[in-house]
Amino acid sequence: MIHLPSLRHRKEVLPVIIMLIITEARWLIAEPYWLKPGSYAIYVFDSAYLTSGIRTENGSYRWYCLSVKGGLAILNVSFQANAIVREIVEGGVSETRVVIRNSTIVTINITSRALIDENGNIWGYAHFWIDPIREPWSGEGDAPEGDITLINNYFNNTVSKARVDRMVKHSAHGLSPLETPFGKFDETATMWTLFEKPLRIAGFFMTGQIFQFLYESKLGLLVGGTYMDDILCNKFGVVTFFEKKPKQGMPPMELKLAETNLEAGVLKEENNSGLIESAISFIRNNAILIAVLLFILPLLFVILKGRIHER
Repeated sequence: MIHLPSLRHRKEVLPVIIMLIITEARWLIAEPYWLKPGSYAIYVFDSAYLTSGIRTENGSYRWYCLSVKGGLAILNVSFQANAIVREIVEGGVSETRVVIRNSTIVTINITSRALIDENGNIWGYAHFWIDPIREPWSGEGDAPEGDITLINNYFNNTVSKARVDRMVKHSAHGLSPLETPFGKFDETATMWTLFEKPLRIAGFFMTGQIFQFLYESKLGLLVGGTYMDDILCNKFGVVTFFEKKPKQGMPPMELKLAETNLEAGVLKEENNSGLIESAISFIRNNAILIAVLLFILPLLFVILKGRIHER
């Protein structure tokens, strides 16, 4: 006859179980747990208009994590694009092809995405990621989201009151997977806000601008959108992006994920799917739980076995 562990044995096991649960809980609420020194993501765009009046093309926007400590991350953020500079020379127009390069070091709160200066003041926001575990999703369709506020100090004009679409599986709604140079994404969340106040910047008149951010479901990593943040406008002077030929049936993506060393939730090709692939995916997604079970079950077995021998 098998008996439950004695009170003494249960007291010995209880602290171990509590410690494992706390460890797992901390892993779940880390925002984001994958952000480490060396993590990076590169986005590409077709064309961008700058405050200098120059329209660039074939550019990239990149962030690289230098350090993470105390809820803050230090990022190296860079912008690069090709451009043609036109000058009037002796009654004619001279054209020179140049490469525009800019970079900056920023401190970002990894939870709120607030950008913090050397005096500890918030000067803007950057939306490179969201937390798919802690960020709540709306119901069917789009609705104002009370717990997420998208704020941008877009050329000293605040943009807020974001709306969030729920996380949806594209194939389940008759939509094509979201395509980026990095790969296809079948589950995404959309966060967007409307810039209603008319604004004139460097001869470019803007009104009714929509900033849209598209995130994948595994890490909450930004994968594309009609994207604008305070680093782009306030540090690099980017007024807006343009997309040359939006693909039919796809949401506008003027900025697209092109490269990252993170394990983002890219849609697997059909020839890679199957029992083995599903098993690997299950193990990866439940690694912590499996590790906890593998530790606790043998421990309980030893305790039960010892209890039986005592009988």
